[in-house]
Amino acid sequence: MQQELVGIGAVRAKRSRYLPTVLTPDEVQRIISQLYGAYKLVVQLLYGSGLRLSEVKVCSYELKEYNGQCGML
Repeated sequence: MQQELVGIGAVRAKRSRYLPTVLTPDEVQRIISQLYGAYKLVVQLLYGSGLRLSEVKVCSYELKEYNGQCGML
């Protein structure tokens, strides 16, 4: 896909020099084993589903809004 963007007037994004830090499965298990209760559950859900923290915050907000509309909260 190294094609020129002719007639669009767009500029290609620069490549990032930042590489994300990745933990080994053993490191993740050691971190999770130190957590308890709701914190452990949230971290397990984040890790197991591949969600980012910001995505969980959005889901949490939407769930609270939904429950509020249903009179459940």
